[in-house]
Amino acid sequence: MSFSTLNELLLAIILGIVQGITEFLPISSTAHLRLISEFLVHKDIGLAASNLIQMGTLVAILQYFWPELRNLFLHIIKVFSSKKDFSECCHNITTWITGKSNFRDEKEADLDILIAQVIIATLPIVIFALLVRDQVELLRENILNIAYFLLAGGLLISISELVHKNRKNSLKPSKMGVWEVLVIGGCQCLAVFPGISRSGATLAGALFLGRNRQESVRFSFLLSIPALGLAGVYDLIKIIKEMSQKSNFILPNIQNWSENTIDLSLISLIIAFLLAYLFGLICLKWLLKYLATNSARVFIVYRICLASLIFGIVYWI
Repeated sequence: MSFSTLNELLLAIILGIVQGITEFLPISSTAHLRLISEFLVHKDIGLAASNLIQMGTLVAILQYFWPELRNLFLHIIKVFSSKKDFSECCHNITTWITGKSNFRDEKEADLDILIAQVIIATLPIVIFALLVRDQVELLRENILNIAYFLLAGGLLISISELVHKNRKNSLKPSKMGVWEVLVIGGCQCLAVFPGISRSGATLAGALFLGRNRQESVRFSFLLSIPALGLAGVYDLIKIIKEMSQKSNFILPNIQNWSENTIDLSLISLIIAFLLAYLFGLICLKWLLKYLATNSARVFIVYRICLASLIFGIVYWI
């Protein structure tokens, strides 16, 4: 086995482990994948490969939230299988949008509203990601940009924690309104920039609005499902097309290494995907509990330290 093959397989293993641990923390898994590949092989694995590896943690989220997601899925089938249920769903969503609370069935209304909230909050990042994807690819080329985004994300989380602390005695107990959902969805758009963090941005948005921490963390994780899923499927199609044009794509091949990038082989992507799933599943329960009961102060400090390390490496080493 060649040196380049061993390098790529080792890189895939480390990327999968790092992705599984960092996806659920407000420290940006995308930034860590980019930094790991830069410092280990001095090349970028690319945004498409990063998004595909992140689908491993998506599977972990789906498994963890499966009881709740199963109820949502069955409810959607029920809604579209009956004119009466569909009409009731429209009534509940309309009532929620108009700010009223005259629901006939509170439990059914909660399911209808949650589905509407996730859809509405996901629309901004779908549109925004498609518009700025090429620019984001360029930003990845310089790791200094990641350091700046790490600091910017830390500032965003710091301000949200301060706002949340000052209004903790007046947290909103009601359902999130449409404008609040759109604000959180808008914050999620910032996650396309490497270093901001999807979980950090959505959590910050919810805390800004005065939502309690536990509710904010839960909605942030549910919101990650369509965001990660859509990005993963989009890039899976892209990678399949690229691989179909190569003669050697299953095993690591030095021919897939260029001066600045590395196209991970199929086996490397599978290894990283599986490890991201495994470590994500192991860490998920603890991380959810921690984020729901503790401030993000430790992650803000970590962001500053990591950004400082990047500046130090670039300018003084």
